[in-house]
Amino acid sequence: MAIEVTRLNCVIGAIVSGVDLARELPRSVIDRLGELMVEHQVLFFRNQPITPQEQRDFAAHFGTLHIHPIYPVLPELPEIMLLDTHAGFLPDNDNWHTDVTFSTTPPLAGILAAKSLPPVGGDTLWSSCSAAYDALSEPLRRFLEGLTAQHSVAKSFPPNAGKATPPSRSDTIVPWPSIRRSTIRWCARTRSAAARGYSSMKDYDAYQRTEAAGEPNSARLPLHPHGATGIYGQVALERR
Repeated sequence: MAIEVTRLNCVIGAIVSGVDLARELPRSVIDRLGELMVEHQVLFFRNQPITPQEQRDFAAHFGTLHIHPIYPVLPELPEIMLLDTHAGFLPDNDNWHTDVTFSTTPPLAGILAAKSLPPVGGDTLWSSCSAAYDALSEPLRRFLEGLTAQHSVAKSFPPNAGKATPPSRSDTIVPWPSIRRSTIRWCARTRSAAARGYSSMKDYDAYQRTEAAGEPNSARLPLHPHGATGIYGQVALERR
């Protein structure tokens, strides 16, 4: 069966069918899925009851797998991180964020497999940072391109957050530019829970004067809701 792609909107998200993620896939299919991920940024595979081992094996086709340093993982498969939201384990990532930016090698992508979802609500919103950048006015682009954000694990997971953090956790500051170029496009790095502040700031008053003289900035984030509350596993790919 050929791969079929259904776009969800003009900038982000597509449903992919014609692929059985539980099977060993040929290199040509893996390469095509990689192309689709770059093109659509978020891919959805419906009706894929894969096991954690199958999820891990599928993810390994795309690169070295990342092991989360803080969240619980499967003992037999440490590449599979568990996200189990309940009264005793409330979410700390229910805001706009990019994963694991407190690391010097944050994941390139994540592959989620939902196991238990609520009948109503609990949607996760995905946004296109490249579309957000494209929608910015030129003065705001120039202002943001000069900023570097400071990211820290202590900001994401403070000691009183209730998460089981490793004894070796340090408050190392990791700088990331607010605007970065991927292999094909410029992207505005979305706010991360790990971001503490900015290590460099241009004259904000000067920016405001320039912005007031030009077109007002009213960038909108293109969104698509995706049900993702409940128990599900996640693997992430390290950057090469």
